[in-house]
Amino acid sequence: MYYGWYIVFAGVILMACNSSIGIYGFTAFIDPLALTLGWSYAHISLASSLRGIETGALNPLMGALGGVMPTLLPTYRAYFGVRNFGKILGLINLFFTIGTIAGPPIAGMFYDAFGSFESIWLIFGAATVLGAVITITAPPVP
Repeated sequence: MYYGWYIVFAGVILMACNSSIGIYGFTAFIDPLALTLGWSYAHISLASSLRGIETGALNPLMGALGGVMPTLLPTYRAYFGVRNFGKILGLINLFFTIGTIAGPPIAGMFYDAFGSFESIWLIFGAATVLGAVITITAPPVP
């Protein structure tokens, strides 16, 4: 199989994990976070707001260093060319959406089954590391 598809697979994993927990799924964890950490909703809102401020403050630095999307899109184009660019982005965005929809209910099922989010965080963390390893070990662009 062409190695570029491994890069796409890594992007799919990373986008699905990021969208399911980090972006759209966070609100599903507010009550369990309040119970687990003993935080009020105000504390959780403050922590989430600080995360947003930190992200906004670091975005110029991320952009200057290449960032994520500024490097992923040219990488996909380099491996697959312009002709397949739309297919690749469509595939990655499909899994971004699937992660957004499926991630919070799956995490909720793990919480119900095990009484904490520790196991699902480990699974999503391992998937993220797998995606990063696949990306880092990619051979040079042909």
